Amino acid sequence: MSDFEDDEADYPNFPNAPVALVPRYIPSPTMEDFILSTANGHPREMRVLLLMGSRGLGKTTAALYALIALARRLIDDGLAMLLPIRVAIVRDTWTNLSRTTIVTFKQNAQRGIPMTWKDQDREVIIEFERPYLHCYFYGIDNAQDADKAQGFEGGVLWLEEVAPAASMDAGIPKEALIAATSLRQPGIPRRVLIPFNPPDRDHWVLTIEEALEELDIPELLVHRFDVPPQEKSEHFRAMAAAAM
Repeated sequence: MSDFEDDEADYPNFPNAPVALVPRYIPSPTMEDFILSTANGHPREMRVLLLMGSRGLGKTTAALYALIALARRLIDDGLAMLLPIRVAIVRDTWTNLSRTTIVTFKQNAQRGIPMTWKDQDREVIIEFERPYLHCYFYGIDNAQDADKAQGFEGGVLWLEEVAPAASMDAGIPKEALIAATSLRQPGIPRRVLIPFNPPDRDHWVLTIEEALEELDIPELLVHRFDVPPQEKSEHFRAMAAAAM
């Protein structure tokens, strides 16, 4: 469930998830709320959006579509000249990025999202009628990547799987949030996307407001979404029933 409401009535919300662009993707209710909340809001508002759910529920795909929705909102607002949105996608290691996050991107390319890969899969450009997104992948196990992520001057910071899971993830330290202070792409509503697995109860992401205050970046407005474990299967059952 979400715990956030828009407080700027003068700025109408982006009305729809961008399912018309790629018809094979129909988000579940929580995922759709997450997508729309990424696209909506005052253009000068800086939002951090937490999407918590178990593995296999489609969090990475939802985050990708959230960025497409944000780009679509700019086009609808007459601001297409500001595109593409520059996105820093950060994970604990380059190996985990290449084995999971980048694989998910390429699966969505097979479903119809046009992607052009560069620099040995460290960059991808997503382009429909015009370039929408230019994404850069950073594994913070590499000191050079960590420095680049900290100094990244884009519109969106995406921290992928901040909480460790089983033995394959080391997680991301809260200090990675400092990269949010470098989000200054002209005209782009600043966003921090954090899709993650349920963490230990003492993990910093569960008290992210305290982490933001400690790092002296309190201007971020936090918006939480928790995906129920059964939502994905219930969503597809409802779709199947509607199609009968």
